[in-house]
Amino acid sequence: AGAVIPMGPFALSTALVPADQMQVHVWVGASGSFELYEDDGATEAYRHGAYSLTRLAWDDGSRTLSIAPLRGTWSGAPSSRTWTLVIHGLETPTTAIVDGQPIASGHFDQASHTLNLQIPPRAVGAELTLTLAADH
Repeated sequence: AGAVIPMGPFALSTALVPADQMQVHVWVGASGSFELYEDDGATEAYRHGAYSLTRLAWDDGSRTLSIAPLRGTWSGAPSSRTWTLVIHGLETPTTAIVDGQPIASGHFDQASHTLNLQIPPRAVGAELTLTLAADH
């Protein structure tokens, strides 16, 4: 446990994957992190610095997922992104708080112990902080 894994749909080329949508799976139980690398998926412009990095980190102690602002840029880089977050390994329903505000777009699946959240589009230059709080 303790993994952070960005995922996208099957595609014959990463150039065909929409860059303004990202799904991230988090497995609770231990802290973990991932640095997401992105480029245009078609050229060698990355050799000249045309790419971006986004750090995603899960802190299991505070039950917080931090998605850092995108660093760098490339042709076709999104200005905003919709995040779908899937949190695995939860025993009970959980309140999701994004940047200090509870969100109502979540669905807890008791059978699979997962919380699915859809975060509306937000600027890639803004940090996103998701905190999970047990429902009482």
